[in-house]
Amino acid sequence: MKFLKKKEIPPGQEHLHPSKGSIRRKFLRIFVILGILPIIALGIAGIVFLTISRQQSIEETETLLLRQKTEETARFIDETLDTFEVQVGFSDFVPLYDGFSSGLQLPGGYTCKVPYDELCDEQAFLLEGLLTSNRNLIEVAFINNIPPTLQENCVVTETDSCLTSVPPMGKETKRISRSFDIPKDCGLEVRPSKVEQCEQYAFYPNSDLFKAISAGKNYIGKPYKTIDGYFITIAAPVKNKAEKDEKDNIVKGGNIIAGLRGELSLKPLNNIFASATLGEAGYTYLVDEFGSPIAASVGKTQSIKNQEISIDHA
Repeated sequence: MKFLKKKEIPPGQEHLHPSKGSIRRKFLRIFVILGILPIIALGIAGIVFLTISRQQSIEETETLLLRQKTEETARFIDETLDTFEVQVGFSDFVPLYDGFSSGLQLPGGYTCKVPYDELCDEQAFLLEGLLTSNRNLIEVAFINNIPPTLQENCVVTETDSCLTSVPPMGKETKRISRSFDIPKDCGLEVRPSKVEQCEQYAFYPNSDLFKAISAGKNYIGKPYKTIDGYFITIAAPVKNKAEKDEKDNIVKGGNIIAGLRGELSLKPLNNIFASATLGEAGYTYLVDEFGSPIAASVGKTQSIKNQEISIDHA
């Protein structure tokens, strides 16, 4: 091959010169590729970083939203339970007055009428106060936690066991409902000391509810559905006054004399979850153990019925 000097290259024969032609183009392509590759790599890395960051941001937002709604739901229930934690003003191991008496004389000189006097019914008075102060409660009841004891200076005979007249432990002693009328003087002839008496009062000595209040703990049941929506059963122990000595030791009282049960409507949770959205398409649900919606973001309660919800029971 013949190489000519640049000044002697005729027009149209530049490709014969070693400084031009294919070799120059190859080097140029190599330099261009080497310059573009880092830019492409940085671009891909940036896209991946933004995608991961966005995903993490969405997950953090979801976690924060769920935590917030969980806390608001728990606060709604806890605030109601706080009103159930009652301590009576006496230290004797006796129930609150239920209105039944044999001429009981109250402080101030008032004598209760026989056999039932609504003015002497402390249990009904407290239950009505709970319903009045909380419109989300549809039913409340007192549950006995005092066992029968031997009466002093009493001789046991075939007809008299000398045991104090109290309902069985776990038996409701007073119940008030918004849904239907329950006579306050249920068991008017005698105190409802037997299970079969006063059929409108429940008896559940072996239930988780009664076990909890007997142990001095609050109780929160599982949500259940009625024609009026979702409800939960809540309960708390009722204690008598604790008397302490100089060393702060309890010498009398501090006993669990009863339990308070209530049926709480979960309708207010609709307001809590109504505004719980994630961007334009994300939304939240509160479901029961079977996946049925209790509360949801606005407009999403119906759409969940046709979806399969996976509930993690772990």
